[in-house]
Amino acid sequence: KVIMKWEYNDYRPEGFESWSAIWGKNPRRQCKICVAKIGENKYTVWWYDQRGLTDIKTQIDATSWDEAKKSAIAIVQNTFNSRAGYWRDMADGFTKWVESEQ
Repeated sequence: KVIMKWEYNDYRPEGFESWSAIWGKNPRRQCKICVAKIGENKYTVWWYDQRGLTDIKTQIDATSWDEAKKSAIAIVQNTFNSRAGYWRDMADGFTKWVESEQ
């Protein structure tokens, strides 16, 4: 079982605190999840795709870093599951359309 390795980053006093984890071994194909504390119980979650572009960005409420990281993981998983369902439905609909035209 692989355990996510979270890295703490402290950009204060000018910036903010954050935790991030990188997925992928090839530096040019890595994805990254980041959780930043922006208020007392307010956090921002980012998911950066393999090109380093922001793919997901949302704000959450959490009472601790651990809760915020768990929520961030759930947000990314739910987003991927939703997208996968969309593309499965799209592929199925396309196949049915092609078959109905023949």
